[in-house]
Amino acid sequence: EIRKLKNILSQFSGKAPILIEIKGDQHHHLKIANAVWQDVKNYTGQYAIMSFFPEIIKYFKAEHPEVLSGLVATTNESEDLPKEFFDQEWQIQLIIEKKIDFLAYDIRALPNRVSTYCKENKIPVLTWTVRTDGQIQQAKNHADTIIFEL
Repeated sequence: EIRKLKNILSQFSGKAPILIEIKGDQHHHLKIANAVWQDVKNYTGQYAIMSFFPEIIKYFKAEHPEVLSGLVATTNESEDLPKEFFDQEWQIQLIIEKKIDFLAYDIRALPNRVSTYCKENKIPVLTWTVRTDGQIQQAKNHADTIIFEL
């Protein structure tokens, strides 16, 4: 069952910070971002959004700059995303241009130039998906926190 975001948020009632990853591969970036905004704008707790897609981040930076916005990134290529999304120089430029608040990086690709850039510039580095004891240690060494999934 796919639960609606507003229903999930109502279960937390502001008791816990929420990190929302917005998928944008349906090519309706503004519609998706605005729909998320409609559900989160009255949430009484802390929340942040993150996405692989720069259009999603751009929307929140332009329309709702008070919302913390993060870049989800990896160097492990997938057919689901445009090829430039995996390029570390492109990722760093995006972090600079969009004034990203935090980075959410694939644990399998840490550390790298992007995470080092963020650490040097005091941009928090989060990591996903941590599954093993070795990855927990890797996360402790190269990230500020681990993203946990429901």
